[in-house]
Amino acid sequence: MNILIPVLGFSRSGGARVLAEFASHWIALGHKVDFLTADNGQEPYFPTKANIIRYLKSGEIKTSVKSVVFKSTRFNAFTNIFSMYCAISKIENNYDLILANHSLTAWPVNFVKTKAKKFYYVQAYEPEYYQVEQGVNNRIKEWLSRKSYSFNLFQICNAPIYLNYREIKALDWVAPGIDFNLFYPRKTNKDLQSSPEIILGCIGRSEPGKGIKYVLDAFSKLWEHDKRYKLFVAYGNLPESWKSHPGLNIITPKNDIELGNFYRSLDIMIAPGIVQLGAAHYPVMEAMACGVPVINTGYLPSCSKNAWIVPIKESDPIVHAIKEITEDSNLRNYKIDLANSDIQPFGWQNAAKKMIEIFNKFNL
Repeated sequence: MNILIPVLGFSRSGGARVLAEFASHWIALGHKVDFLTADNGQEPYFPTKANIIRYLKSGEIKTSVKSVVFKSTRFNAFTNIFSMYCAISKIENNYDLILANHSLTAWPVNFVKTKAKKFYYVQAYEPEYYQVEQGVNNRIKEWLSRKSYSFNLFQICNAPIYLNYREIKALDWVAPGIDFNLFYPRKTNKDLQSSPEIILGCIGRSEPGKGIKYVLDAFSKLWEHDKRYKLFVAYGNLPESWKSHPGLNIITPKNDIELGNFYRSLDIMIAPGIVQLGAAHYPVMEAMACGVPVINTGYLPSCSKNAWIVPIKESDPIVHAIKEITEDSNLRNYKIDLANSDIQPFGWQNAAKKMIEIFNKFNL
C-alpha cells in the first residue's frame, strides 16, 4: 500500500524516531511510504528510507528537493495546520492510507477530503503534557490536542493504557520497537559494592512531566555522603545551577549507536516520569535492552519483577532503590536477566508487521 505520514518536523524525540523506523520497516515489507513536512524544517535526525515531500507556507508542494532552503522561522500552529491541509489535498489521491501521528497533524488529516483511509497513531495523551506547563499557548495546544481524539480517524495507540484513556478510543495498540543491533547488553557487570564509582544516568529533558527534578534531588542526597556516585545526563537540558556540579557529566550522543553506548556506560538508569504511567517510554525500554537496571515510575514493559518501580514526585524512594541495586547483586542480576527476556517481543520487525496487520483489517 501507499502510505503518507504528515509530520510537523523532524525532531530528536522518541516519537520522531518511531515514525522513521516504522516507515523504513514498512518499505522493507514492500510498501511505499512518504513523509510530508513543511519547507522550513530540517533534515531528519533519525535516518529513514522513506521519501520526503515538502510544502510551502502557501500549501504548494515543493517541486525540487535540491532547491529547499531551510529557514530559521517557523509557521505558527494554525498556519501550519492550514498549510498542511492544503498540501495533503494536492497529493491525497496518490495514497491508500494517511497516518496522523500528533494532534496538530490529526486536524488537517481529519478535514481533508480523500478516499484514503485515515489513521491516527497516538503516542501519548498530549493534553496532559500541556497541563503541567503554564501559558496561553499551552492552553490552546491542550484544547487542540483534546479535540483531536474526537475526529473520525482510526486510532491506534502505543500502549494498552491508552485503549480507553480519557478521550482516546483506540482500536488496538502497537508499541514502538527496539533495534537490538544498537541496544544490546554489555558483556560484564561490575561489582557495585567495591567499585570506586557508581554511575547513575538519565535522559535530560526540561519538561516537568519527565521528572528529572527527582533524579537531581536523589543524586544530591547520595553524593553528599558518598562521592563514588556520578550522574551522567544525556543531552543536558538541566537547570543552569547544575552545569558546574563536580559529580555531573553531560553527554550528547550524536546518533543511536552513541546512545546505546551511553546506556551501557551506566550502572543504574533512572526515568521518574510523573504522567501517563504504563505508557511506552524509550529510556526504560532501551536501558532494559542494554542490560542496565532501571528505576522508573511504571512504564512499559517494566514491572516490579524486572525493574525498580518508585512513586511519582518523590526522590527518597529513588535513593532507596539505588542503594538496593548497589548492595544486592543477586537481585540486580535477576532483574537484569528478566528485563532482557521481557523486552525481546518489542523488536522493530514485530511492531511493523503488527501495524500493517491492523491496517489490513480495513481491507487496504
